[in-house]
Amino acid sequence: MLTLVLPSSEVACVLRRLLGPIVAWDDCLADMRRGKTSIEGLRLIPACRYHDGIAWRPGYTKADILIFVAAVRAKRPDARPGIGLQAKTVELDPADMRFWKVKKVRALTPPGTAAVPSAILAKAVPIWHRHSQDNAAMWTSGVDPVTQDTRTPLS
Repeated sequence: MLTLVLPSSEVACVLRRLLGPIVAWDDCLADMRRGKTSIEGLRLIPACRYHDGIAWRPGYTKADILIFVAAVRAKRPDARPGIGLQAKTVELDPADMRFWKVKKVRALTPPGTAAVPSAILAKAVPIWHRHSQDNAAMWTSGVDPVTQDTRTPLS
């Protein structure tokens, strides 16, 4: 299954935008990966690691991020919000239940690739855009990503 994943830096920006500056998100994500911290008992764990040409980086899926945001907002009402995202296309096996550090996958978009997408990315990008007509609507749509219920808004 082709899945777009976001690097930690992008996830930190998204979390700050959606939940506000309740913590230093970049450090918090690093501590969550190590199991040292949580937000109200909740942890956002990467789905996999991908190689960006320099090192192995953790990759987070959009669904995991939205579920985490909805759960944090449910537990902390003060967590409110006070760029385009650099997603990578990777292939994840949904049946693979190994720990995220063990699931090493290569990004299908090589580093330094020109703006013209590859054939695989060309298939994945319209799917991403269909679910996110614009960045603001993508992250604050007011629809629960799991149940598609509009009665539990994300914003």
